[in-house]
Amino acid sequence: MESAPDVAGKRVIVGSGTNRESILLRRDEENKENGLPAVEFQYYDDDSASSLALQSGRADLTFVPNATAAFKAASDAKTKLVGLVDGGWPLKASIARPQGCLRSSPSRSSPWRTSAPRRCPLRPN
Repeated sequence: MESAPDVAGKRVIVGSGTNRESILLRRDEENKENGLPAVEFQYYDDDSASSLALQSGRADLTFVPNATAAFKAASDAKTKLVGLVDGGWPLKASIARPQGCLRSSPSRSSPWRTSAPRRCPLRPN
């Protein structure tokens, strides 16, 4: 699921008010402008209900955070990871970063810089 046409006409489970819903809404608008079928948005209150909808064929996809999708695909033979979308699509975005940790251009010496005189706890190896 790498581009807007990949979701055209699909029944997609997504969380209401999330950045993923925003991404999906933009992709749906792009598809409509290009004459492709609309996305059927599905909203569920809990993970069990959405998993049941997916497994029973009432939904084609679930659009969840990348880490959640990867975990489910690795631990459950019933689902498969079919794509990754950056949280700020179409721009690059860092969704989980503690206050005061700013990303600068990667370098060999320090790919992370902080705006405060403390170490960033999400520092990569």
